[in-house]
Amino acid sequence: MARLLKTPPEVLLRIAEYLPKQRDCLALSLVSRNLRGVGEQCLYSDVVLRLKRDAATDNQVESFYHAIAANKDRRDWVRSLSVIVLGRNFTLRERKLISRIMRMLPRLVNFTFEYPFADAFNGNPFNLRPHLNHAMPPASSLRRFTWLNAEILDATSFRSFLAYHCNITHLAFNEDRFVVPKIGRNLLPNLESLQAPINTILRMLPRRRIQRIRTTINLRTQPGWQTMKYRELRNIRVLSYAVYGGAKALELFESLVRQMVNLEFVEVQDESAIRPSTLRNTKVRFLRVRNVREEFLVKSFFDRLPSLECIDIQSINLPGRVSQRFQRDCGPPRTITWGCRPNEEWLHDWRDGVTEL
Repeated sequence: MARLLKTPPEVLLRIAEYLPKQRDCLALSLVSRNLRGVGEQCLYSDVVLRLKRDAATDNQVESFYHAIAANKDRRDWVRSLSVIVLGRNFTLRERKLISRIMRMLPRLVNFTFEYPFADAFNGNPFNLRPHLNHAMPPASSLRRFTWLNAEILDATSFRSFLAYHCNITHLAFNEDRFVVPKIGRNLLPNLESLQAPINTILRMLPRRRIQRIRTTINLRTQPGWQTMKYRELRNIRVLSYAVYGGAKALELFESLVRQMVNLEFVEVQDESAIRPSTLRNTKVRFLRVRNVREEFLVKSFFDRLPSLECIDIQSINLPGRVSQRFQRDCGPPRTITWGCRPNEEWLHDWRDGVTEL
């Protein structure tokens, strides 16, 4: 313990970053007075408020608000804030506190909001206008904004929110079933990655250099975009997608991919929605196939796609997020796992973001 306490604070903080859960950071902060600052800084850097079903007994938002109100250092430490509420609606008190909390975090980089779908029908859309305040610093620190249930957003205040947070590079919604408010071409000029329904993505491509997209194609997708020629599609380097609806939906999807001539990273949710001919006009280097139920023809893809370097197969028979990785001409596959959060593989480098088991 004596040697540990003599370790420089920046080294201790780096070690604390490897703690897997918030409660571990809390435990570290309670070990001693010397370790309190390190543990708290790690604890507050990535905050997840997972609200309980019973609003009457849930005080997480209230407790977090009072914790950062009482200590300015804690506000400066917060880089990521996730608010997850499922099975119930927000109380009016919680809505007000969330608005205050966001105004109090000058270095917030990542904000994730997961809301119950049921509230989309109660006539009470979430108004983001209170999150804007003239007392805020002139440059917004927010870079990643995830809002799962777009239909509860008040469109006017949402666009005002995006106009203020103009440096957002990652924007995410549910990619299949929700209606996203229209976002003008003059908003979010620095956007690089986008998760949304395909029609929303195609509306937002013009005048932006979006390089990563995650979406869903189904029979409800309007076929009008099949004839669209967006030069911005040539900027796409990473594509994560799912196709539902059989051959017709797959045909719509392939008409889109044919225009992505610089595509390098492809992630597909089901092996039936990918074939070598789909990628023949691309520069694909990496293919990731999830939920594989039958034998996947790895050799066929390597033979027909000369630019392809690597294939990850995630079989339903493998535990958790474990995958098999096949390299071109490198013998038997390796067993690997990704080090990022679930469903965020498309945002990371396939060469550096995995661990071999």
